[in-house]
Amino acid sequence: MMLIKEIAVYVNILNSRIKKYFIDKLQENMINITPEQFLVLDILWEKKSLSQQNIADIIQKDKNSVTKIIDSLEKKHLAKRVMDQKDRRINKIELTEEAYALEDKSY
Repeated sequence: MMLIKEIAVYVNILNSRIKKYFIDKLQENMINITPEQFLVLDILWEKKSLSQQNIADIIQKDKNSVTKIIDSLEKKHLAKRVMDQKDRRINKIELTEEAYALEDKSY
């Protein structure tokens, strides 16, 4: 049991260091977003438009967490909610021109 706890501690430390490194790289490139926001942008750069549920499934976060991420991206004018033409209950998330401009800057 002690080995499992030790591994868990090291995995947590590694996760923290990777996240800090990623935050530092975003800041170096003057990109004012969180790693979670970047992950959503990265998915949408490829997929162009997805529902919040699809995004939640891909990044393995609950829908409420994804809602907060989308809200913050909207406040930064990087994403927008667009009503699905086939099912008005569903909002598709799409990126703005400002978000596409970040794509070149982030890689």
